[in-house]
Amino acid sequence: MSTIVTRYGKGSPLTWLEVDNNFTNLNTDKIQSGDTVAALTITSATINGGSINGTTIGGSTPAAITGTSGTFTSLSDSGNLTFTGTGNRIRGDFSNATIANQVLFQSSTTNGATQLRAIPNGTGTQTGFFFYDSSDTVNNAWGAIRTVAGLDVRLQSAISGTGTYLPMTFYTGGSERMRIDTSGNVGIGTSNPNTRLTVVGSDSSVELYHNTPSIRFASTPNRTNSWYIGANISDAVNGGFHIGTGANINGGTPRVVIDFAGNVGIGTSSPTQALTVNGAVGYNSPVTVTDATHTVATTTNWIIANRAGTVTLTLPTASSFTGRILTVKNVQAQTVVSASSNVVPIGSTTAGTAILTNTAGKFATLVSDGTNWIIMQAN
Repeated sequence: MSTIVTRYGKGSPLTWLEVDNNFTNLNTDKIQSGDTVAALTITSATINGGSINGTTIGGSTPAAITGTSGTFTSLSDSGNLTFTGTGNRIRGDFSNATIANQVLFQSSTTNGATQLRAIPNGTGTQTGFFFYDSSDTVNNAWGAIRTVAGLDVRLQSAISGTGTYLPMTFYTGGSERMRIDTSGNVGIGTSNPNTRLTVVGSDSSVELYHNTPSIRFASTPNRTNSWYIGANISDAVNGGFHIGTGANINGGTPRVVIDFAGNVGIGTSSPTQALTVNGAVGYNSPVTVTDATHTVATTTNWIIANRAGTVTLTLPTASSFTGRILTVKNVQAQTVVSASSNVVPIGSTTAGTAILTNTAGKFATLVSDGTNWIIMQAN
């Protein structure tokens, strides 16, 4: 700026040349449209249109614009937008009922996609977007999508201060489809899961697609004493449904196999009959009866009658145990009979009560046909 000559008090008056120069300097120093200014401090300003860039203000780097307030109808800047101080906000109408009237982020590229990206500064390793459920950022619930120190990409529900933890829900088609509650339980089709995974719905099936899909059960990951259930879909000969020990079908040992024909194998992966057992089959120990009457338990297979007198057996209801086998023998010269007429002897089709005659060492094997107990073998 040029110098304006002044005198105070009763000094000599300005010469006509000094007065003329002062008017010339004032006219030269005024700021007009199109003028270039190296630096400018504005206390308050309204800018209607135009641009703030290195060409019009400050050279290649935009000059600092400071002040307590300002209104911009449009703002364009090729550099960084930097806020100083603390507690700054970007404010606007983000909740207008008409979405088109809300403040929105939009790409300046015609027909271009809008993608919001965030990167850390310098050697920082965390970036995220955080969302709060109230304007009190000290005590509230919040959620975040963020990267954490190069460890993971995290979808998070958390709290600040005395806030209350909130569940995480997933919606499609206008309805909740899945929920992770604050205990970590996952619900599909339910908003109240009571186990680590609760599935509710008219079709609550879970499908696994693979040649050898399986589910492993173990107390901790990589435990050797674990169990699995699975299916060998790729092998029509030795395939089928498996229950086994170990990691899975490919690395475990099958204990029970049901093949594609419905044959069950125990101790073998290639059953040839409805039930094929490779190994010894154990039964419950024989029950010795010394009383005059005895009710046969549902877990009994073998009965020894050892009483100097008739033993009356109450047999299980035949209709409830179709195919069940019972073997009865006596060790004294005594008769063994049924409490009901539901025993069919070897040489007859008529049910009666007789099971064993009164000769020591007699035995009989009875099989339920769903109506009566049939003696299939005896001596």
